[in-house]
Amino acid sequence: MLIGIGADILQIERFRRSLARFGRGYLEEVFSEEELARSRVAANLTEASFYARAFCAKEACAKALGTGIDETVDWYDISVDQSTSPATITLSGGAITRLAALTPTGFQSVISLDLGSKNGLAQACVMISVVQTGQ
Repeated sequence: MLIGIGADILQIERFRRSLARFGRGYLEEVFSEEELARSRVAANLTEASFYARAFCAKEACAKALGTGIDETVDWYDISVDQSTSPATITLSGGAITRLAALTPTGFQSVISLDLGSKNGLAQACVMISVVQTGQ
């Protein structure tokens, strides 16, 4: 059963300009030290496209949770790992609290992430579904 879906798209050039203007501090506003430490930009991606994809994934996940990024769900509450194939999302803090509130008793949540970049755009789509657990 589907309980949430979110999508986001971003011009990579816009993200690149912000990264050039504000440097690492810009990344630290959105990504945790753990995320930044494990980030390895693939040979086929620029740094801007790599982080723009992750940014879109966080936005899409927050939308799927029904909150967006706000006082209850923070940037750091949604962690994106592009080192795995497919990329994954891990929740903590307010995001995991929100997910628990959305998940009916007797069900387990599953987060599916699709992300990519092409033609100067980064995009991500997140679907949150639940499956019944054995009782």
